[in-house]
Amino acid sequence: MNTSLPSLWCEYVVSPYSVSTLIAEWVNTWTNVFYPIVALYGLQRLSSVPSTSPFLKLSELILIVVSVGSFCFHAAPSAFTELLDEFPMILLALSYLLCLTNKHALLRPPFYVYTFFLTICSVVTGFIAYQVFGEYEIFLMIFTAQTVFPILICLHLLYTDKEVAQFKTVFLKSLACIAVGRGCWEYERLLYSLGVCPTAGGRQFLHGYWHLFSALSHGFLMAFLRQIDAVKNKKKEIPSQSDSAQDLEMQRLIGRTEMQAVKE
Repeated sequence: MNTSLPSLWCEYVVSPYSVSTLIAEWVNTWTNVFYPIVALYGLQRLSSVPSTSPFLKLSELILIVVSVGSFCFHAAPSAFTELLDEFPMILLALSYLLCLTNKHALLRPPFYVYTFFLTICSVVTGFIAYQVFGEYEIFLMIFTAQTVFPILICLHLLYTDKEVAQFKTVFLKSLACIAVGRGCWEYERLLYSLGVCPTAGGRQFLHGYWHLFSALSHGFLMAFLRQIDAVKNKKKEIPSQSDSAQDLEMQRLIGRTEMQAVKE
């Protein structure tokens, strides 16, 4: 739990409750609307495209939970609402890895058991340490590691799987958005740590840009994962030439057997 509560972001430092006595950080609170917009679009796309992965829908639903938790935290900062903000983010990052199940060697049997076991153990251990020691950097390390791992998996797929490589552009858009958003996050944290939070020019609302660009990054990433899922499903539905030949031979054999039975 962050020991610096309640002043976590520059907007709270320079203009707390500036618009309403009910909302501590007006801009940081309402920019969470980007998350449900992106999530609902993703759910609409999933409803029109058949998918065998339930985790794609799960990720979109978790993003909505993330928006609710973040809204509560920025509106009324406290130890409890901070937990509501951060824990869903951990779950969202984990859901990205789940979406890649059976798409990569590390996430297929027999290795996927070890991969998810080690991932979950590391996250749980780290989150417990975060709650015990109250160092915000521990949460940042957990969340960063969780997001980097699926990114590395996707990059490996892009350069080893020709079917996945055709979707490189949309994945790179996701990377660009998360890089810009995280840059805004880190820059604001730097200003906050130095005690020089700006009071004008929009830089006091840098965390709102994180909400915007992380939502866009999620949207592009889920589009990439939906495309991979569609390609892999189509490949499963199309029988191989050897399978087709075996089926044809079996049909001929059955036909000959039936003809012999009729003659007899």
